[in-house]
Amino acid sequence: MGTGLIAPATRIRDLTLNSMRHKGLGGYVIATLRGIQAAHPNLKFRDFLTAEAMEALPMLADGCWDIWSRGSQLVNPYQPDAMAADRVWSRAMAAIDDFHPTGTMPYAIFQGTADDTVPPAFTRREWEVLCTAGSRVLYNEIAGRDHGSIVADAARALPRWFADRFAGKPAPDNCPS
Repeated sequence: MGTGLIAPATRIRDLTLNSMRHKGLGGYVIATLRGIQAAHPNLKFRDFLTAEAMEALPMLADGCWDIWSRGSQLVNPYQPDAMAADRVWSRAMAAIDDFHPTGTMPYAIFQGTADDTVPPAFTRREWEVLCTAGSRVLYNEIAGRDHGSIVADAARALPRWFADRFAGKPAPDNCPS
């Protein structure tokens, strides 16, 4: 019927590189590694993380808040060349990102202009990819909202958007021509 996306994590390699540049986002990177490893079981955390970050790994079992909180406190969590193009983790992320959406499912996307966690440029790029694939996409970029504050805007708008999909109304879109 449709999908609602709020500051969506899309291309994992770009998001990882972005998160690695922001000291407070170490927990996002560490939490993401487990999902990448699920797709590529031969990957070793020690090839990406320093000994300091390896100590935080047991918190993965306790939920995302714990790993995010602990990960944001790490001083040097990553191996210096962890994301070099020839490294195994970087290649695995590039392989995961090598997908091309198809189909015509409608989307409603909400993104804040002040989001450092998922930069608006990343979401705009995916909006265009989905539009090119033939989907009807309503892209909502809201000035001044960050990764957390955009949720309230989406929570107000998405119930109506979904109700309209269930009622059989055509999905609005603002895809670039």
